[in-house]
Amino acid sequence: MSTWISETLMRPVLAGAILLGLAGCLPGNAVETTTLNVADRNVVVTGPPGFCIDPSATRAGRESAFVLLGNCAAIAGVPGIRQPELRALLAATIAPGGAPGVVSEALPELSAFFRSPAGRAALSRSRRAETVSIVESFSRDGVLYIHARDRSEALAPGMTDDYWRAYFELDGRIVSASVLGFRAAPPGKEHSLATLRAFESRMRARNPVRDGAGQAPSGGST
Repeated sequence: MSTWISETLMRPVLAGAILLGLAGCLPGNAVETTTLNVADRNVVVTGPPGFCIDPSATRAGRESAFVLLGNCAAIAGVPGIRQPELRALLAATIAPGGAPGVVSEALPELSAFFRSPAGRAALSRSRRAETVSIVESFSRDGVLYIHARDRSEALAPGMTDDYWRAYFELDGRIVSASVLGFRAAPPGKEHSLATLRAFESRMRARNPVRDGAGQAPSGGST
């Protein structure tokens, strides 16, 4: 595996995990934000209907970002706002990649990597491979999907041990999109995977491949 991919994936994927204790249950910010430009405004993060950006648990730098999305009604503090069909948190991590196409070409290698001790450590909240088991993984249309179970300390009270995550490429960057459920209402495989696919497909739709002039994708905060 290319060194830059391995080093990137060994960073905690949920870099903002410590902030998740605040996510989805804060009194609202009185603003309903459904999209956010990150990574020097080169990547637009957006989720399925009903999910909004939680600014209190989002961190964005020039080249990378961690963005958390939760129930719009809870985040904005307005009960009448449309709520998502699935009770869950969504997380997107954007990290520097390499030349366009490299990540997509490496998907088979990435799948094998995540089944190795180093890969399972990269998926672990505690960075310990023994806490993680891969329930299943598969690739489809340039996306690697992983269903993992992490027995490390929960990201936030009441959250499930297992999660679904998708890895894909946007403009040469490595993007991971995750669906994180709650024990009180476990989402189940079908609903989690459907939400994850809606999440990554909306991200890819809002971030088309740049043209030869380097035109950045349209979109912005709302």
